[in-house]
Amino acid sequence: MSNLFLPARFSERIHRLALGVEPLDAAGGARLGHPIQILVEPPAPGLPRPRLVRHLSGLFVMVQDPGVPTTLTLRLCDLGAPKDVPGFQARTNRRRLVPRRLRVTIPAADLADTLPLAQRARRPALFPGAAYAVTDSVTGLRGRVERAGVPVRWARVEARRPGAGPADPPVGRAHGDDRGEFLLLVESNAAPMTTLERPFELDLVAYPPIPPAPCRRGPCATRTGSGTCRWRPCPRPVPRTRWPRAPFHPRAGAPPRPRCASCWSTAGC
Repeated sequence: MSNLFLPARFSERIHRLALGVEPLDAAGGARLGHPIQILVEPPAPGLPRPRLVRHLSGLFVMVQDPGVPTTLTLRLCDLGAPKDVPGFQARTNRRRLVPRRLRVTIPAADLADTLPLAQRARRPALFPGAAYAVTDSVTGLRGRVERAGVPVRWARVEARRPGAGPADPPVGRAHGDDRGEFLLLVESNAAPMTTLERPFELDLVAYPPIPPAPCRRGPCATRTGSGTCRWRPCPRPVPRTRWPRAPFHPRAGAPPRPRCASCWSTAGC
């Protein structure tokens, strides 16, 4: 095969961009300063999971490969401690950013070079979480959305001026996390610059997430706030197998040694 850019005496290998992701900070509009992780859901059970490489600049890149599908589902979440396992864990989540799930379309390999770079890149914005670092000069509100004492997962909150109409834009937006907690940062034009009223009053409007469609996997599957199915144990009793389980022995053919009731040692106290 002839080379496109190098002379024939060189071995040429070209990497074409399939998808580029630049996460943005919804509070400031610039590139995120916190390291995050982007998880790629497998397109189907048994198929290899495409790889999304993170650069030191905070950008994520996926190159063209024969195994890259035309549609991908990405999960953007905060990066935990170095000792934490990869993936979103509620118990190890730092809650600096609200996770987000989106679906993107990958252009075909023969059309990748003809499309501009803007059509092959995505710039999703992540809203600040409950533990987002803010300065003392920022006006905001930390809270939690509840319904009958139960936290509402993945709620949306808007702040409006008192008496504002439906056509007036809100002065602040926030997204709740899996525990209903949110951080709402008020824009600078929410109050007049001449005098600042104390107390400063705003109307908050909370929107619950859109309920997902009924799951087709049966009554024993539940759905998370992102719309994905999560299996749970069936509440109905499961009949035991007809084959009895073999007893455990440390060695095949040897009975277990008696243990001391005080120190649980085989040698005794």
